[in-house]
Amino acid sequence: EWIISGEFNSDCSQFYLLTCYDRVLTCDLECHVVKKSAVYGERSILYSGSIKVVSEDKVFINAGTVMGGIIVWELFSETLVANLLGHSGSIFYVEMNRDGSLIASCSDDRSVRLWDLKSQKELSVGWAHTARIWHLLFYNNDTRLISVSEDCTCRVWDIQSGKLLQSAIHEVHLTKNVWCVDVNEKDQLAITSGNDGRLRLISLAEQESLQRNFTTKQISDDSKVPFAKQEIIKGFHWFSFGLVAITSEGKILQYGNHWK
Repeated sequence: EWIISGEFNSDCSQFYLLTCYDRVLTCDLECHVVKKSAVYGERSILYSGSIKVVSEDKVFINAGTVMGGIIVWELFSETLVANLLGHSGSIFYVEMNRDGSLIASCSDDRSVRLWDLKSQKELSVGWAHTARIWHLLFYNNDTRLISVSEDCTCRVWDIQSGKLLQSAIHEVHLTKNVWCVDVNEKDQLAITSGNDGRLRLISLAEQESLQRNFTTKQISDDSKVPFAKQEIIKGFHWFSFGLVAITSEGKILQYGNHWK
């Protein structure tokens, strides 16, 4: 049994440790365990997890299981709050926003997903990374997400009306894997760590100025090819003759130059 996450309580008089068996150890500042907490009957194996201290009397445990589910429970009442299902691979990271209303997760299935905790509904799925996604976090007052992946990129997502819209891509490391990311919101800097043994600093403020010139278009399917339920466009590339898009079900669609 190993520890996968830790966090101080609201007044920093104690700290919480989350283990891979979805147990929380409450410890004093001399590292003595003063309490053990869990959800009765729940013993999932976790690849990842995070602890969100929302207030003095409200602490959420966000547990990413090896079976593709996300278990959210409240520490003091030891009650299950949500069981979020949608990923098709192990959950490599799960994060809650500041007020406890939203959950973001990333997975072996190469997707970033945004969830509404109250309704337990999936709000949006972001496809962009081409390999497993290891870490993500909310920033800019929970209006953005930043994610890092085995594909050596760091990607920025705008959260607009519950939807994830990719707004920036940064190539950050030389070899396979970017393991972790953090953001200094005041200076609009992100730092990443990778398998090449380096730390990389990224200016998010420069990207912000570039985004003001971006425009978006809604692409409709003139070919009338039927899409399966939940089938989406996962990748695309522009050619001289137009746009070629690939869907999550393996369809290859061609669009004319009028979409440029």
